[in-house]
Amino acid sequence: MTSQAIEFRLRYDRDKLRHALIEIESYRLSLNKLHLPREWKEDLQRLHIVRSVHGTTAIEGNPLTEGEVALRLQPQRGRVSSDAVHRQVANAERAFRWIEAHFRMPRNLAIGDIRTIHKLLTEGSDEADNIPGRLRAAGHNVTVGSPQLGGVHRAPAGGAETERLVSDFLTFVNSRAFRAENVVVQALIAHFYFVTLHPFGNGNGRTTRCIEAAFLLAGGYNVHGFYSLSNYFYRRRDDYFRKLQETRTTHRYDLTEFLMFGLQGFIEELERINAYVRNRTHRLQYRDMIRRCTNQRVGKRRRLLNQREADVLHALLDWTRPPDPFSAHVALQVSLDGIVAACNPLYRGKTRRTMIREFSRLANLGFIELTPMDQVQIRFDAIELY
Repeated sequence: MTSQAIEFRLRYDRDKLRHALIEIESYRLSLNKLHLPREWKEDLQRLHIVRSVHGTTAIEGNPLTEGEVALRLQPQRGRVSSDAVHRQVANAERAFRWIEAHFRMPRNLAIGDIRTIHKLLTEGSDEADNIPGRLRAAGHNVTVGSPQLGGVHRAPAGGAETERLVSDFLTFVNSRAFRAENVVVQALIAHFYFVTLHPFGNGNGRTTRCIEAAFLLAGGYNVHGFYSLSNYFYRRRDDYFRKLQETRTTHRYDLTEFLMFGLQGFIEELERINAYVRNRTHRLQYRDMIRRCTNQRVGKRRRLLNQREADVLHALLDWTRPPDPFSAHVALQVSLDGIVAACNPLYRGKTRRTMIREFSRLANLGFIELTPMDQVQIRFDAIELY
């Protein structure tokens, strides 16, 4: 069990982080140069909030799926359910929205910010052994972690010791030396030290991840929408807890390994945003190509695509859309039999032979590919051909 004195230091190997930081900056600058339609920006913002809320609550054991969280956060849902599970989700959204409104520009982090975030997160949902917005009192001591995930950590004693360390933490993260660090590094270092302090009775992890998000937002790293690393930490939950504890024990507060872990998560988040933009752009361009081809004459009575073929391709775009908008795959493969069955309404009064002939023609022209396993997939490289 660890319980050594905490010293707030910028202790890590900069050379080991250099490549990841260069990759992050390249991604960020490239994505920031993209001018996205308002609808896309609003969709990204909504998705980021849903994923952040789901990630930060699921890490703590909230059983709601990402889809259920999305339903709960719909504006038309009205009054929030009073049970703790749903209240946690609503509270997490309130906290993220508060950060979004109050950390648009770089500014110091204050004790009032921390208390407000914690109160927003835990009010009405996590009040056992916890007073929303109030630090642990004298005699209220906590341990976190498990032997299976790197060991158990005893947080500083409640009362005067915790109050002093939170004050020291704020002095540290608001210092000129700290603010000279890369913004993502700032966010991750603040994350590590605050969760190590564990200054509240409950909700410390969620408060920590909100503080991290505040640093990213204030530092201009909210690339096309507010988000945090909560979803990444949830996907790698065991590694996340293990890295935290190993940094306290094995690495004796050398932050390098935890920072490398967090930076990899940030790269993955930027890659997912890039995939979202690519997927929507390719689909939009493919639909434009279909319209061009229906207007392109290749004979007196023939167009490159007839209306039915165009309708098939539009439908295929809908049927092959990945359920995850951040998917690395622009489109899913679907079975030929499934497509034939789904296209029956478009071929009412026509024979199956006509349908197969037109599918073969679409494949020969390069709009789709028919695989040896009788799968159909869209060929987005057709955009360059037509």
